[in-house]
Order: sequence, then C-alpha cells, then structure tokens
Amino acid sequence: MGRINGIKDTGKYINSYSSSVSRIENRTNKSNRGNINSNIGKMKNAYPISGSGYFGEKGSSYKVRVIKSKDPIKTANDFFSKISKGGTKLKNDNNFKISSLSDGSIITMRISTKTSRKGKSPAVDINVKKSNIKTTVKNQKIHIEEE
Repeated sequence: MGRINGIKDTGKYINSYSSSVSRIENRTNKSNRGNINSNIGKMKNAYPISGSGYFGEKGSSYKVRVIKSKDPIKTANDFFSKISKGGTKLKNDNNFKISSLSDGSIITMRISTKTSRKGKSPAVDINVKKSNIKTTVKNQKIHIEEE
C-alpha cells in the first residue's frame, strides 16, 4: 500500500481518517476549488436532496441512504463526479476515490461494499463535519443499488 499526502493507505480506508482531515486541508490549495453547497445546487435535478439534507431513500440506519439505478457503478461515478467537482483528488483509482473540497468537506467513493442490502454495491460517503461553511447536507453514506 502507499501513502496519500503522508497518510497511510491501508487499501480500504485511510488510517486515522477523522484526525487526517485537518492535515489534508492544510496540504491542499483551497483556491479555485468547489464547495459542497455549490456542487449540491448544480446536481439537485439529477439527485434530489430532501429538506432534511439527505439524498436517496432511507437505508438500514439513519446515516445510510439508498439510490436505485439500472447501472450502479455508472451512477456512483456520476454522483461522485458531481458532488466532488472542483475538489482536490487525494486518491483516484478504479475502486476507491477521495476528494477534498475547499470548505473542508470530504467525499469518498467505494466501488464495492459488503454492507449493502443486495450484496456488493458502490457507495459514496459525504463527510461535512469539518466544513467551514453552513450547509444543509448531512453526513451520510449513500449506497447505489441495482433496481
């Protein structure tokens, strides 16, 4: 495995993910980068967001959401591309992507998950805990499942 901006990549997750966010923010150029609010505004027609700040339908817990799709991998890539637009790509390979937005939000995409209701499916995680702007979107994991 390698390192991403000095953080050990375990192949599945980044060690010390929560504490790494501030270090990642300090190492990336924040100018000319997207933020969570502008990206959500541009994608709301394709992926509506509820008034309470969640995408898709309720999943297995209050932080897990589900979007149904005929092509889950294509939809996951499209969703990730739109919500992370303008972000700094911290990891970008076929199975795992991480993007840091200028406001401090972190967007992660995993192509294969084991916790999905229908077996393996892609998922996009939205982490706005370190966002430095007021946003209506909540922290959530969105599983993209086959219709």
